[in-house]
Amino acid sequence: FVEGATEFEFMRVIEKAGNTRRQDMSHYGEKWGYGQQLLWSDTKMGDKLTIALTVKDAGRYDVVLQVARANDYGIIQVSLDGEKIGEPIDCYNTEVKLNGEVKLGAKELTAGEHKLTVELVGTNEKTKGRYLAGLDYIRLVPAK
Repeated sequence: FVEGATEFEFMRVIEKAGNTRRQDMSHYGEKWGYGQQLLWSDTKMGDKLTIALTVKDAGRYDVVLQVARANDYGIIQVSLDGEKIGEPIDCYNTEVKLNGEVKLGAKELTAGEHKLTVELVGTNEKTKGRYLAGLDYIRLVPAK
């Protein structure tokens, strides 16, 4: 568990292509939040997953993402309320592991619900055309 993190597996899916499910990650030995992640599968290039992100207090926040990497995971681009934030993230790795937090950038957010969209924008040539994604958590850190 990471302070201030919102776990993807507990967030409400608004819209999706493919399938999502909670996946037990405890046997991989790393510190996944609550020992699980949101696995997004049965996907192809261009597919999108939109999740409800609830913001408690209005303000300017640094958006920080934790995702998994594996040998069949694609390249993702994150958008917040329809606007791209950060660079694409290549989630390929020879073994399953956490990527390490990725700082996507700062965003002014109102209190209430926002739409966080993850889009599959590519795949590493080593994945043999696979486009899965493993999403662990998101953190909104007050920007300085």
